[in-house]
Amino acid sequence: GDVDEDQSRFEIEALTDSNGKITYKFDYQIQSEDYYYCKADDLKEMTDSAKKEIKNKLDDEGYKYASDLSKSGAEKLIQSDLDKQMKAINNKYVVKELDTGNANIIAQGSIAKGVTITIQSDKSWVKENGIWPDTSSGKYGSYEKAYQFNVVNNYKKVKLTAIKKDNETGEVAQGDATLAGAVYGMYEDYGCTKLLKKYTTDSRNQFESDYVRCG
Repeated sequence: GDVDEDQSRFEIEALTDSNGKITYKFDYQIQSEDYYYCKADDLKEMTDSAKKEIKNKLDDEGYKYASDLSKSGAEKLIQSDLDKQMKAINNKYVVKELDTGNANIIAQGSIAKGVTITIQSDKSWVKENGIWPDTSSGKYGSYEKAYQFNVVNNYKKVKLTAIKKDNETGEVAQGDATLAGAVYGMYEDYGCTKLLKKYTTDSRNQFESDYVRCG
């Protein structure tokens, strides 16, 4: 979709599938903190006092590390950090109908005000290309999550035929009973105070409305 300059808003076009559903996919990148380690060969030759000295230097610099200074220990801390971030997911989105594309189609209900979607569960997060970050050099990864919701089509188009009836008998009027060219109004409310559009009957006493929201 199109993203604005400050990346605070994006626009995307989507079509419903055969079940009337739209799926939006959001891409995120999460990254662990940096964890430092010593090479395995260096650790083998390192005395306890040397390890302590290295830890003191790392502490002074504010660097994090595994208690044994190993690469495998750092990788476990990285994975634990990523898991913790994913379990704390709490992203919110608002789905709102901005324009129906037709002056006679009125957005109503929650979709007109905006429906807030909250992504909290880490259960539906998936691996990027089937791979979790598992090395110190790949301590970040992109994860994808999709939110799916149903769209119900409440917009209807109708074709009406106007019939002229005798006021006394209630039967269809005889003789010149044509209503061709008659003008009718379609209203938004039951009280007929908000006019949506006027329609004129054709030579067959019929007119067809635009798509309007029903229900």
